[in-house]
Amino acid sequence: MSDNTLLFLKFSSLLLIIQSILSSSILIFSIILSYLKHKTFSNIFIEKDKKIIQFLLLALLFTFLSFVIGVGLGAKPWLNGQRPDQQANFFPIFLIIWFMIPFYLSINQKFDSILKKFTVILCACYLFSNIYSGYKISDEHLKYNGIILTNADVPLIHKQNAIAYIANDWKLKSNSQNIRVSYYLSGGRWDYINSFGEKYPGIYQCVYTMGREFDYEFLHSFKLLNSQEGIQYRSHKNSKYIICYDFREYPINNDLISEVKKFGRLEVIVLKK
Repeated sequence: MSDNTLLFLKFSSLLLIIQSILSSSILIFSIILSYLKHKTFSNIFIEKDKKIIQFLLLALLFTFLSFVIGVGLGAKPWLNGQRPDQQANFFPIFLIIWFMIPFYLSINQKFDSILKKFTVILCACYLFSNIYSGYKISDEHLKYNGIILTNADVPLIHKQNAIAYIANDWKLKSNSQNIRVSYYLSGGRWDYINSFGEKYPGIYQCVYTMGREFDYEFLHSFKLLNSQEGIQYRSHKNSKYIICYDFREYPINNDLISEVKKFGRLEVIVLKK
């Protein structure tokens, strides 16, 4: 990502930290103030909005308990900030809680008015920053042409274009529904896939293999079955097409190659045989 995009992401994080601290402080202060004044917690609610604030508090409790139970059931990496993909479903709940609390918890009339205006400004800045940085991340991901692979892999459109080219080319040259295609996609990021697939022999024969997402699209979009279906460690030996990253050396001798088609960061090697 560019420095400009990183700056906006950091700015979004800072805004969210400020808002979360502010809302949490308001919640704690409102509860304490209400109890000191009235010896009860009921006065922290604006009467007409009791159900809304009760919903927010229940949502906060639900999120907290979900996290605790998740860790207890084996999601201990969450405590170290790992696997954010598994925790992402909590994020919209926190956004709702943090940005709504200032509108439904009352401390005093003058302070409430200032706080609401400040929250609106923070929310507007946060929305703008996220929209801009989200667009830039997507745009830069599509245009990136380097050697670094992330968990996002290459853009989906590159894969779809490569699959469509192979499927159409195969149908022009053969009537067989078994397509001879293999994959050279390790790149240091997905090297574990084949050995990981060995752990699940009872679920489906070779359910996890290198390039499985391509096999799925060939089958469901073009009714073409990989000729090496059911083989965990696949060979390029009898392939007609090889899909690989454009920054990797070719896995076969150049004399065997008929042509090479480039689709973004992917290349389709068409063999002579």
